[in-house]
Amino acid sequence: MERFVLDDGWFLGRRDDTRGLGDWVVDPRVWPDGLHPLVNHVRRLGLQFGLWFEPEMISLDSEVPAPTRLGAAAPAGYPATIATST
Repeated sequence: MERFVLDDGWFLGRRDDTRGLGDWVVDPRVWPDGLHPLVNHVRRLGLQFGLWFEPEMISLDSEVPAPTRLGAAAPAGYPATIATST
């Protein structure tokens, strides 16, 4: 089975490499009809549909609450490691 994977940029606020990670909700400004039209088209072509996301990365400006972001950055009892890429 072949698969079509929609890469980076489908989710809320992801317009560049500095924001949006962690907000894995379809961005209605980019996809006003949601992803269903694309998913249906891909499936009609006989392909599986997949979404790219990076669960180990959360942007500092994410809608995910700050305690969750910091908790995701380190195991219990260890300090959070915050890194950015430029």
